[in-house]
Amino acid sequence: GTAHVTVARAGAAQTEDWRALASRVASVEGVRAVTPTTYAGALLSGPEGAAYAVVRGVEAGSARELAEVRAALTTGSVEELFRPSPEAALSADDGEKQAGESSDEKPAPDSSARGGGREGLGAFDALGLADDGPAVPVVVGAELAARTGLRSVGDEALLLAGEKIPEPPGLVPRARRVRVAGLFRMGLHEFDAT
Repeated sequence: GTAHVTVARAGAAQTEDWRALASRVASVEGVRAVTPTTYAGALLSGPEGAAYAVVRGVEAGSARELAEVRAALTTGSVEELFRPSPEAALSADDGEKQAGESSDEKPAPDSSARGGGREGLGAFDALGLADDGPAVPVVVGAELAARTGLRSVGDEALLLAGEKIPEPPGLVPRARRVRVAGLFRMGLHEFDAT
Protein backbone atom coordinates (compact mmCIF):
# COMPACT_ATOMS: atom_id res chain seq x y z
CA GLY A 1 0.00 0.00 0.00
CA THR A 2 0.89 3.63 -0.19
CA ALA A 3 1.86 5.36 3.03
CA HIS A 4 -0.01 8.44 4.19
CA VAL A 5 3.26 9.79 5.57
CA THR A 6 6.80 8.85 4.63
CA VAL A 7 9.69 9.65 6.96
CA ALA A 8 13.10 9.87 5.27
CA ARG A 9 16.44 11.52 5.90
CA ALA A 10 17.47 14.48 3.78
CA GLY A 11 19.55 13.61 0.75
CA ALA A 12 18.46 9.96 0.84
CA ALA A 13 20.94 9.28 3.62
CA GLN A 14 20.68 5.99 5.49
CA THR A 15 18.58 5.97 8.65
CA GLU A 16 20.98 4.72 11.30
CA ASP A 17 18.55 3.42 13.95
CA TRP A 18 15.35 2.71 12.06
CA ARG A 19 13.85 0.64 14.89
CA ALA A 20 14.08 3.57 17.32
CA LEU A 21 12.65 5.93 14.69
CA ALA A 22 9.78 3.54 13.94
CA SER A 23 9.05 3.31 17.65
CA ARG A 24 9.00 7.11 18.00
CA VAL A 25 6.67 7.50 15.01
CA ALA A 26 4.37 4.74 16.33
CA SER A 27 4.03 6.62 19.62
CA VAL A 28 2.55 9.70 17.89
CA GLU A 29 -1.15 10.03 18.63
CA GLY A 30 -3.28 8.96 15.67
CA VAL A 31 -0.64 6.77 14.04
CA ARG A 32 -2.20 3.36 13.41
CA ALA A 33 0.72 1.52 11.82
CA VAL A 34 4.41 1.98 11.09
CA THR A 35 6.14 -0.12 8.46
CA PRO A 36 9.84 0.31 7.66
CA THR A 37 10.67 0.03 3.98
CA THR A 38 13.30 1.10 1.51
CA TYR A 39 13.32 2.08 -2.14
CA ALA A 40 16.21 2.15 -4.58
CA GLY A 41 16.50 2.38 -8.35
CA ALA A 42 18.17 -0.24 -10.50
CA LEU A 43 18.23 -1.72 -13.98
CA LEU A 44 16.62 -5.13 -14.42
CA SER A 45 18.06 -7.01 -17.38
CA GLY A 46 16.08 -10.06 -18.47
CA PRO A 47 16.19 -12.40 -21.45
CA GLU A 48 14.26 -9.98 -23.70
CA GLY A 49 15.48 -6.57 -22.60
CA ALA A 50 16.28 -4.23 -19.76
CA ALA A 51 14.15 -1.69 -17.90
CA TYR A 52 14.32 0.64 -14.91
CA ALA A 53 13.16 -1.05 -11.72
CA VAL A 54 12.34 0.16 -8.24
CA VAL A 55 13.72 -2.25 -5.67
CA ARG A 56 11.55 -2.12 -2.57
CA GLY A 57 12.42 -3.82 0.66
CA VAL A 58 9.86 -4.55 3.36
CA GLU A 59 10.29 -5.98 6.81
CA ALA A 60 9.58 -9.72 6.99
CA GLY A 61 7.42 -9.20 10.09
CA SER A 62 5.14 -6.70 8.37
CA ALA A 63 1.97 -8.76 8.06
CA ARG A 64 0.01 -5.94 6.42
CA GLU A 65 2.60 -5.25 3.70
CA LEU A 66 3.05 -8.94 2.96
CA ALA A 67 -0.73 -9.48 2.83
CA GLU A 68 -1.00 -6.70 0.22
CA VAL A 69 1.72 -8.31 -1.91
CA ARG A 70 0.13 -11.76 -1.54
CA ALA A 71 -3.25 -10.35 -2.63
CA ALA A 72 -1.66 -8.88 -5.78
CA LEU A 73 0.28 -12.02 -6.77
CA THR A 74 -0.76 -13.55 -10.05
CA THR A 75 1.69 -16.41 -9.65
CA GLY A 76 4.33 -17.51 -7.16
CA SER A 77 4.82 -16.81 -3.47
CA VAL A 78 6.35 -14.25 -1.10
CA GLU A 79 7.39 -16.94 1.36
CA GLU A 80 10.48 -17.84 -0.65
CA LEU A 81 11.78 -14.29 -0.12
CA PHE A 82 12.33 -15.02 3.56
CA ARG A 83 13.52 -18.61 3.36
CA PRO A 84 17.28 -19.18 3.18
CA SER A 85 18.13 -21.09 0.02
CA PRO A 86 20.44 -24.12 0.06
CA GLU A 87 22.72 -22.27 -2.39
CA ALA A 88 22.95 -19.28 -0.06
CA ALA A 89 23.80 -21.54 2.86
CA LEU A 90 26.53 -23.21 0.82
CA SER A 91 27.93 -19.82 -0.20
CA ALA A 92 27.96 -18.71 3.43
CA ASP A 93 29.84 -21.88 4.36
CA ASP A 94 32.46 -20.94 1.77
CA GLY A 95 32.98 -17.58 3.46
CA GLU A 96 30.87 -15.59 1.02
CA LYS A 97 28.04 -13.28 2.06
CA GLN A 98 24.69 -14.98 2.29
CA ALA A 99 21.98 -13.43 0.11
CA GLY A 100 20.35 -10.76 2.21
CA GLU A 101 23.37 -10.08 4.42
CA SER A 102 25.29 -6.87 4.41
CA SER A 103 28.71 -6.13 5.80
CA ASP A 104 27.42 -2.78 7.05
CA GLU A 105 23.80 -3.51 7.87
CA LYS A 106 21.38 -0.85 6.88
CA PRO A 107 17.82 -0.60 7.99
CA ALA A 108 16.85 -3.31 5.55
CA PRO A 109 14.19 -5.84 5.49
CA ASP A 110 14.49 -9.15 5.92
CA SER A 111 13.04 -7.76 2.80
CA SER A 112 10.65 -7.78 -0.11
CA ALA A 113 13.84 -8.27 -1.76
CA ARG A 114 15.02 -11.02 0.60
CA GLY A 115 15.12 -11.75 4.28
CA GLY A 116 15.59 -15.02 6.08
CA GLY A 117 15.67 -13.52 9.56
CA ARG A 118 18.43 -11.00 9.00
CA GLU A 119 18.29 -7.41 10.23
CA GLY A 120 17.93 -4.26 8.18
CA LEU A 121 16.10 -2.57 5.24
CA GLY A 122 18.70 -1.67 2.57
CA ALA A 123 17.20 -2.91 -0.68
CA PHE A 124 20.50 -3.59 -2.42
CA ASP A 125 22.29 -4.83 0.66
CA ALA A 126 19.29 -7.04 1.36
CA LEU A 127 19.86 -8.54 -2.07
CA GLY A 128 23.58 -8.87 -1.37
CA LEU A 129 24.43 -7.08 -4.61
CA ALA A 130 27.74 -8.53 -5.59
CA ASP A 131 29.22 -9.90 -8.75
CA ASP A 132 28.78 -13.50 -7.66
CA GLY A 133 26.60 -15.71 -5.49
CA PRO A 134 23.34 -17.56 -5.92
CA ALA A 135 20.34 -15.92 -7.57
CA VAL A 136 18.18 -14.12 -5.02
CA PRO A 137 14.39 -14.56 -5.13
CA VAL A 138 12.36 -11.44 -5.97
CA VAL A 139 8.73 -10.60 -6.69
CA VAL A 140 8.35 -8.60 -9.92
CA GLY A 141 5.55 -6.41 -11.28
CA ALA A 142 3.75 -7.99 -14.25
CA GLU A 143 4.46 -5.12 -16.65
CA LEU A 144 8.17 -4.99 -15.77
CA ALA A 145 8.35 -8.77 -16.13
CA ALA A 146 6.73 -8.63 -19.57
CA ARG A 147 9.12 -5.89 -20.78
CA THR A 148 12.17 -7.86 -19.67
CA GLY A 149 10.97 -11.32 -20.72
CA LEU A 150 10.48 -12.75 -17.23
CA ARG A 151 7.43 -14.91 -17.87
CA SER A 152 7.28 -17.33 -14.98
CA VAL A 153 8.50 -18.32 -11.54
CA GLY A 154 12.10 -19.49 -11.76
CA ASP A 155 13.12 -17.18 -14.62
CA GLU A 156 16.38 -15.36 -13.95
CA ALA A 157 17.62 -11.84 -14.64
CA LEU A 158 20.41 -9.50 -13.64
CA LEU A 159 19.80 -6.55 -11.32
CA LEU A 160 22.30 -3.71 -11.81
CA ALA A 161 22.80 -0.79 -9.44
CA GLY A 162 25.39 1.77 -8.53
CA GLU A 163 27.23 1.72 -5.22
CA LYS A 164 28.51 5.02 -3.88
CA ILE A 165 32.19 4.93 -2.90
CA PRO A 166 34.30 7.68 -1.33
CA GLU A 167 37.08 7.79 -3.95
CA PRO A 168 36.83 8.45 -7.69
CA PRO A 169 34.94 7.55 -9.74
CA GLY A 170 32.44 7.88 -6.86
CA LEU A 171 30.08 5.22 -8.13
CA VAL A 172 30.77 1.62 -9.08
CA PRO A 173 28.34 -0.74 -10.75
CA ARG A 174 27.09 -3.70 -8.74
CA ALA A 175 25.21 -6.65 -10.16
CA ARG A 176 23.24 -9.53 -8.70
CA ARG A 177 21.47 -12.45 -10.30
CA VAL A 178 17.81 -12.60 -9.28
CA ARG A 179 15.23 -15.36 -9.71
CA VAL A 180 11.50 -14.71 -10.02
CA ALA A 181 9.65 -16.01 -6.94
CA GLY A 182 6.40 -14.36 -7.96
CA LEU A 183 4.70 -11.92 -10.30
CA PHE A 184 2.23 -9.31 -9.09
CA ARG A 185 -0.33 -6.96 -10.55
CA MET A 186 -1.38 -4.13 -8.20
CA GLY A 187 -3.46 -2.39 -10.85
CA LEU A 188 -1.31 0.75 -10.69
CA HIS A 189 0.99 1.07 -13.70
CA GLU A 190 3.67 2.81 -11.60
CA PHE A 191 3.94 -0.29 -9.37
CA ASP A 192 3.41 -2.97 -11.99
CA ALA A 193 5.91 -1.46 -14.46
CA THR A 194 8.77 -0.74 -12.08
